[in-house]
Amino acid sequence: MTDIDHIEIIGLIAATLTTAAFLPQVYQTWKTKDVSGLNLPMLAMFLISTLPTI
Repeated sequence: MTDIDHIEIIGLIAATLTTAAFLPQVYQTWKTKDVSGLNLPMLAMFLISTLPTI
């Protein structure tokens, strides 16, 4: 493996953990049907951070 491979693996792990950290909030919102706890700037940062992985 080259250094690029290691960096890509770390990036994929980071993207997976970022998405996984967001899932409890999605579940809670879905379950309660209450979106008042959602933070628009946080959602925007999440979307921007995950776009390169799509």
